[in-house]
Amino acid sequence: MAQSLNNLAELYREQNQYAQAEPLYKNALGILEKTVPNHPDVVVIMENLAHLYAKMGRRKEANRLFDRAARIRASPSSSGWGR
Repeated sequence: MAQSLNNLAELYREQNQYAQAEPLYKNALGILEKTVPNHPDVVVIMENLAHLYAKMGRRKEANRLFDRAARIRASPSSSGWGR
């Protein structure tokens, strides 16, 4: 479900329909953060939402999400991701 929401949000973002994309990213992120908080998909969706915020000129929000994503990537529980 979360991946489908992310994919639809990506489509809206590519079409510059930011208002439609934002709640989809947030819902997808919420689902994954509750179920698998340190999963690589959490980082992907978090970064996608951060890119959206950057495009919208919401730099502080974008930077917060990029920082959170980086912390998750650096956490010991993510050490086996695709390495």
